[in-house]
Amino acid sequence: MSGHDDLVERLADLVGLAHGYTDYFGNAVASSTETRRAILADFGLPTDTEALARDSLVRVERLRRGLVPSLLPIEAGRPATILLSGAPEGEGTWRLADEGAAVREGRSTGAALSLPRLEPGYHRLAVAAGGQTSEAMLIAAPA
Repeated sequence: MSGHDDLVERLADLVGLAHGYTDYFGNAVASSTETRRAILADFGLPTDTEALARDSLVRVERLRRGLVPSLLPIEAGRPATILLSGAPEGEGTWRLADEGAAVREGRSTGAALSLPRLEPGYHRLAVAAGGQTSEAMLIAAPA
């Protein structure tokens, strides 16, 4: 397997693409690297060249190691506490924008953010702490 193919396989494994499947008759069917490349491209992760595959792998690894998950459901109308991955030390900042473009900002200390009560809907959260930045979509829904 080439270095390029190895990058594609690592990326495919990281996003959860199976190496194959079992058909109706119970036969194991392997997914080719080309098939996995096509699926990755449909996910917005190009792998046409080794450089593109490496960039896509870096993007996915950064998402997986981010301060917050990319999607967070929270209860509307109640303050929320969001735990930060990696327990960054020192002070952090957050910025929250709702669907109407209203923005709120705040600071945090330690490994958690304390967010104010949010109206039901979608909110975009940007967090910076410990030299890292992450973004997440918060869905504030009724209990």
